[in-house]
Amino acid sequence: MSPTDWNEVAVHSLLADADLILKFFAAESSGDDSELIWLSVQQARDAYGDFQRRRASLKMSPSDGDELQNKMEQLRARLRFFGEVA
Repeated sequence: MSPTDWNEVAVHSLLADADLILKFFAAESSGDDSELIWLSVQQARDAYGDFQRRRASLKMSPSDGDELQNKMEQLRARLRFFGEVA
């Protein structure tokens, strides 16, 4: 597989991971279990940092970059709702 192919796979994996964490965080943080909510907030915060790190090493098309930015803004907004700064 060429470096370009690996980059494309990595970009699509990053976008898929961002989508999954958004869905997971929305589902897990909507309940009444404060410990479960705290754990999901912690996992979302860690994922946000991981997405930033991974993004820095990838070449993204403008549309992929915009899509990731949108997902990260959604995640950041949800983290702020729970008092986390991302």
